[in-house]
Amino acid sequence: MATRADRQLAMISAGMESGSIALSGPRGVGKTQLLRNFCKVDVAKLLARAQREIGTGDTLARSTLQRVRTAWLLPAPASAPPV
Repeated sequence: MATRADRQLAMISAGMESGSIALSGPRGVGKTQLLRNFCKVDVAKLLARAQREIGTGDTLARSTLQRVRTAWLLPAPASAPPV
């Protein structure tokens, strides 16, 4: 079920040719869920693809991927090297 915030974000982004959108707010208000709803992307698959493309050489990129996994409450893939 779409919330008011979902509808507002859809309306704002529909008028954008390109750009960035920032979300802010206190913990627990639904920022991550709003992004999940808006993106309609399987984040786990997206991160797995990024991990394959990055490989093991880029420590900063691997660290960033790990932070994203943590923020989205996703487990690290079994083949991912430790960061």
